[in-house]
Amino acid sequence: MSDYTAQFLDGPLAGRAEARRLVDGGVEDDVHVPVSTEAGTSVVTYRLVDSRRSAERWLARYRYDRAASEPTAAESCRPNWGAEGIRAR
Repeated sequence: MSDYTAQFLDGPLAGRAEARRLVDGGVEDDVHVPVSTEAGTSVVTYRLVDSRRSAERWLARYRYDRAASEPTAAESCRPNWGAEGIRAR
């Protein structure tokens, strides 16, 4: 057994699940996932909520960590969010 299932509970990947490789025999505490948008690619961070083994496979659930993630295209266009979000006067 070298894989586990990661479930993303919220954020840009809400409701999705994917197979990931176990690291040193266990699930990852933090997962960094590239997310493609029309404006480009951002890397978002998810933190482990809990994990359990059922039958022959590990299941890990993750929550989105907005503070540790790069802004997505929608977030970077908000007023006062980085240089792209500052309105000209």
